[in-house]
Amino acid sequence: METISKAIAAVGVIAVLLGVAMAYIERHNDDLNLAFIPLILGFVAIFVFFFLIEKRGNDRYGKIKE
Repeated sequence: METISKAIAAVGVIAVLLGVAMAYIERHNDDLNLAFIPLILGFVAIFVFFFLIEKRGNDRYGKIKE
């Protein structure tokens, strides 16, 4: 599970960086702005990564009740 969550985090960070790079390139051209696609995918991957971390913590240590 740890290698899967590390891979999901890496893909998310790479997708966000790709989106930022595409936004920079698209800003200087008059093409369609497609930078939001890798940005959205990157943020979804990072959200899934943090969800898996929280789920693993709950499974390992039990849910913390406030």
